[in-house]
Amino acid sequence: MKRPKSVYLVEIQAPEQALGGIYSVLNQRSGHVFEEMHRPGTPLYNIKSYLPVVDSFGFSGALRASTSIRKRKGLKEQMTSLSEFEDKL
Repeated sequence: MKRPKSVYLVEIQAPEQALGGIYSVLNQRSGHVFEEMHRPGTPLYNIKSYLPVVDSFGFSGALRASTSIRKRKGLKEQMTSLSEFEDKL
């Protein structure tokens, strides 16, 4: 007889820019997102997901690495505009 998998309920609050990284990490770890809701009046989203316990080890580190802000990576705070990469003849 198979035992059911144990899962954690994961709730994440993050800005829209981090959603891609969050979904990427959850997918890599067999997470199942069941709710995504924008918080009115803020730039934040609430994401609720089920994450298998066995896939949860190192989850917070992977999440931080995937969604870390530009300042922490030593990049400019603002995204570089496309015009800076175009030829200026």
